[in-house]
Amino acid sequence: MLSLPPMIAEIFAARFKTIMTSAVAVSAATCAGGIIASAYINVPCSAVIVILQVVVYGLSRVAAGVIARHNKKRLADV
Repeated sequence: MLSLPPMIAEIFAARFKTIMTSAVAVSAATCAGGIIASAYINVPCSAVIVILQVVVYGLSRVAAGVIARHNKKRLADV
């Protein structure tokens, strides 16, 4: 729960201030989502928060790859 939000933010940002601000936002969103989801499925919220953060990390890596591939293709066309 401490290392995943900065890792997620680091995918899209390079400056320290931006990474920390984004990490706080990601952490707040995943914590809120995990607490809400755990209330519905009746499991411990910490496990749901970590699973949600891992899912967001994976989706962020995939999105970053797609964006990079799109930008590379667009630059090659110019």
